Amino acid sequence: FSILAVGVGVLLFVLYYLYAVVLSDEDITSVIAIHQSEPLFVLILAALLLKEVPSSRELLGFLLVLLGIFWFTYSPKKSVAVALISTRSAVILAISAFVGASATILSDTVLVDISVFDIVGQSALGYGGAGLFALLIGHYRRAALDPGRLGMARKAGLIASTGVFDLLGYVAFYQALRLSDSPAMVAVVTSIHPIYVFALSAALAHFYPLLMRENNGNGRMTRKAVGSLIVALGVMALS
Repeated sequence: FSILAVGVGVLLFVLYYLYAVVLSDEDITSVIAIHQSEPLFVLILAALLLKEVPSSRELLGFLLVLLGIFWFTYSPKKSVAVALISTRSAVILAISAFVGASATILSDTVLVDISVFDIVGQSALGYGGAGLFALLIGHYRRAALDPGRLGMARKAGLIASTGVFDLLGYVAFYQALRLSDSPAMVAVVTSIHPIYVFALSAALAHFYPLLMRENNGNGRMTRKAVGSLIVALGVMALS
């Protein structure tokens, strides 16, 4: 048993909570792209705690990811175009990304002493415990039991499906951390998923608008594509 592994789960709960707060107001494509600032924090924490010195290429990637974040939050004056995401949401996502980076560094440390499935199980214990604690608060309990526009059965099914995919993703992520010498590298490689989210969300918004709502009018689709590409190039440079 490792209290640090349980702590990883608590950090992941905080990460997803902040992520969900923003997601209720913003398009998923913009949210996921901004959230990819996580490798920047992993890079910084790895440099401070593990004495890993960033290369010039990693610094270029750092700047590209920052440029991508600026692209999403910038709204030019005298233009009908508005920012793809609010500055408030971007700040919350940056905090969420820092929490995620802390969880990554902590996971890399814990994996020295325990197995992948140990950290998966114990972090799930921390995550679930934090969730049960949140349910003690009436506001969150009512939100959890609200069927919403999908209905309780479909909502529960989607949440369960998300949990399964998330679990499989973290098993692969922890295994990659165990095999790699650099937690920053692992965080970077896994951060290419805005490309997948961009494609899947566009398809879902078009064919299944009940499940996915995205504002892609007035050139926003193209702007999202360009911003996601800038972030992806930054991630590639970081790797």
